[in-house]
Amino acid sequence: VLRGDFILKKEGIGLYKREKMAAAFWIIIFAIFVGLTGGVNEKCRSFPYFVCAIGIVFSALQFANVCFKEKKNIPIDDPIPSMSREQLGTVALALFFSFAYIGLIRILGYFVTTFIFIAGFSYWQNKNQKKSWYILVPVIMIVIVFLAFKLMLNVPLPSGLLI
Repeated sequence: VLRGDFILKKEGIGLYKREKMAAAFWIIIFAIFVGLTGGVNEKCRSFPYFVCAIGIVFSALQFANVCFKEKKNIPIDDPIPSMSREQLGTVALALFFSFAYIGLIRILGYFVTTFIFIAGFSYWQNKNQKKSWYILVPVIMIVIVFLAFKLMLNVPLPSGLLI
């Protein structure tokens, strides 16, 4: 048993800090998404704002809950072990490309950006698929979203320089 592990399990001090950092991290992520959504068409903003608001509220509640437990010396469980450096790198890369997608959607438009993002993300997650699937799946998803939102619900999709 490592000394740090013993302290975490015996006193729970590290767990409180880790839980507070996780809650603060999600508050920051949701706040960034609120900021990125600001440039989107007004008709399209309500759902992302709603989702981000719910995320911020629940993250703040989690932060307050951890502070309460720390103040009252109530132990918290450690249901999930810490991520390895490789896992943290994978999460950071996925977040980076998600932010890039949101930023580029205003410039390139929904269709082009979504195709590139879904095809690239699919390839990154599973390089063993038939190559045709990397083109077919994004096209099918884009067509379904176009039919549902643009034609049936009359919701505008972000347009850019290309489409």
